[in-house]
Amino acid sequence: AKYQASVLRSVDPVLGVGFRCSFRSHPLKDFCCALVRAQLGGQGVLVTPAATPVRVELRNGTIKDLATSSEWIPQASGAVKYFETMARATVMAPLEHANIVSAMCSEHRGAVVHTEPVGKRRVQLTMELPLAELQVSFVDQLARSTSGLASISYEPIGIGSSPVELSVVQLLVKDKPAEGFAFIAHTDR
Repeated sequence: AKYQASVLRSVDPVLGVGFRCSFRSHPLKDFCCALVRAQLGGQGVLVTPAATPVRVELRNGTIKDLATSSEWIPQASGAVKYFETMARATVMAPLEHANIVSAMCSEHRGAVVHTEPVGKRRVQLTMELPLAELQVSFVDQLARSTSGLASISYEPIGIGSSPVELSVVQLLVKDKPAEGFAFIAHTDR
């Protein structure tokens, strides 16, 4: 299904009662956030990065797949290597934006694996990059960099084969960690 969403009631000791929603598409997320903001008079919507699965190899050889930052296993607790979910993205853009899109892919720790002209004025770039990069900033940056003239579709392709440096980013509210704001990120970010 192209447009999937899940909604869970959430009780956080720091943030209080609310709902945690996850969306598989940016347009659906934007639409739902706009609806909720309209209902609440512009108040009450916080958008945080989507959780993407991470694989951890432990010191004893065990492999664990983590779905959220709350399941994080630090190196001090036995984690040896971290692997992140990768995605294959297809970008359709005007020919004059091909170099910009390729550079963006590199900046987001990805690689363009195929480029194909589509007619005389457009190009299709196929790339592989971390799913978290796509969900956090790539899509918005693509729209800004191409003045909205590029389109993108992507799908997860599995866990990457190269280990990466990851950590959990915890945000504090009144000196207490707010789980609803925690996320797993590459240490370069």
